[in-house]
Amino acid sequence: MITKGSVLPVLSVRVHPWETDSVTPTVQQFDSYSELEKFVRDSAD
Repeated sequence: MITKGSVLPVLSVRVHPWETDSVTPTVQQFDSYSELEKFVRDSAD
């Protein structure tokens, strides 16, 4: 989760230590910090 204008490097996660496959998580972008905060608060409920 990021706010608009933030730059993140390309992320990937190797799920199993003995495999070479990796998973790239999706990035959810919000227009402002208040929208991000509202999303997190609503998700926690």
